[in-house]
Amino acid sequence: YLVDAYLSTPSYDAALASIDKIKSPGASIMAAKMQLLYNKAMDLMAAGLYNDVPELLTSVIALDKYDHNTAVEATFWRGEAYYRLSETVSAEADYRRYLAYVSKVTRNSGLANYGVGYILFDRKDYDKAWLSMRTVIETSSESKVGAEVLADACLRAGDCMFYKRQYNQAKEYYNMAINVNDKTGDYALFQTALVNGLQRNY
Repeated sequence: YLVDAYLSTPSYDAALASIDKIKSPGASIMAAKMQLLYNKAMDLMAAGLYNDVPELLTSVIALDKYDHNTAVEATFWRGEAYYRLSETVSAEADYRRYLAYVSKVTRNSGLANYGVGYILFDRKDYDKAWLSMRTVIETSSESKVGAEVLADACLRAGDCMFYKRQYNQAKEYYNMAINVNDKTGDYALFQTALVNGLQRNY
């Protein structure tokens, strides 16, 4: 009954304070605490308030033995929070931890590869960035990432090929992006025009 009460309360802080007063909480109470911390972190993420999210999710991960699956998901979301706080080293580490934990393709594994790809792209490590974006593209039917993410992954894969001077492959990715989401058309068409110019296809 107490666990149900904790999980149904709209006040995470009050519930967490109540749990902290219990001298010897059992596994079910600790699992409830873990879920409360996770839910609070997700509410802050949804509100765009990222500063306190890593600490909350670190507390969730520390309670791994009570609910491993929640701890794994917390690892991904901590990476997302770090990324949005521009702490890319920590973000990449959490994305890679998450990918190492999951045994199958999930929506968040697609997003984790996407995050790693962007971090590497920003570092101008185009070979590795392309590998991550290619993984997003190739597993998209299983991970079910949205059309916007998939199209953007195609654009960045195209850009990687563009910077590597693999122009035919770049054009393939740009065309793929347009087919996935035609709202990407302006950038993809512009880049395709640049490639055609570089190939003297005036």
